[in-house]
Amino acid sequence: MGRVLSAAAVIFLSVGGGFAQDTGKRLEYEAATIRPAAPDHPRGVGQRGGPGTRDPTRVTYGFFPLRLLLMEAYDLTNYQIDAQARIDGDRFDIIATVPPGTTIAEGRVMLQNFLIDRFHLKLHRETRNIPRYELSIAKNGPKLTPHAGPPPIPGNINVAVSKDHNQMMARGAPIKDLARVISDDSATPVVDKTGLTGSYDFSFFYSREGLDGFRQPGGQAPDPSDAPTLATALEEALGLKLELKRGPLEMLVVDAGDKTPSQN
Repeated sequence: MGRVLSAAAVIFLSVGGGFAQDTGKRLEYEAATIRPAAPDHPRGVGQRGGPGTRDPTRVTYGFFPLRLLLMEAYDLTNYQIDAQARIDGDRFDIIATVPPGTTIAEGRVMLQNFLIDRFHLKLHRETRNIPRYELSIAKNGPKLTPHAGPPPIPGNINVAVSKDHNQMMARGAPIKDLARVISDDSATPVVDKTGLTGSYDFSFFYSREGLDGFRQPGGQAPDPSDAPTLATALEEALGLKLELKRGPLEMLVVDAGDKTPSQN
């Protein structure tokens, strides 16, 4: 990514307007609508269909804030989106028709272009040198169980929260999704350095002490627990090492945009 400056090194990369390499045509949905989501959305946040699923030509995003849509479009974590409060709060429902044969990567670019067009977004990427966790393979190697069932679906990692510990459960989860959940749980960016490309099943318990991502109502500190710390649990259960370091992290910066999308 080039030399990292002490504050931020701006990198001018494509953040929208992606084109298909073989035709030169801008990658876009065949048709798409976006509407404000009902406050009492019955399903909550959820994605269904799209490239790589059993319904590849129709994708639905339900009850998504713009920040989460950008995370999905650019395959980034919450901590890689710098937009202050301008994109938080409002929730939207999107239904889109995807051209047959669209790859997962092309589908992300279609969502990028759709969001840029409808919210009139001005974006740029930059790399910042900040504290972050690195997830790597532990000394004795990984202890992961490969997923043997049908292809995984989005949202395949669940975290059950109690007063003193959490339980993380996954079915067909890639390591990048694990890194994203750890990032939310620890309120710290996590970079996947494992090099693992498969999908895995796992379940383990860990203490909530020292974690800021999940707090009790009112912001109370978690109760003491006999469960291992998150770092210890990852190494014992999955053979993965979690270390706090300082290093470069790619950021997507929202310079301008509308809070309300243009009409369908």
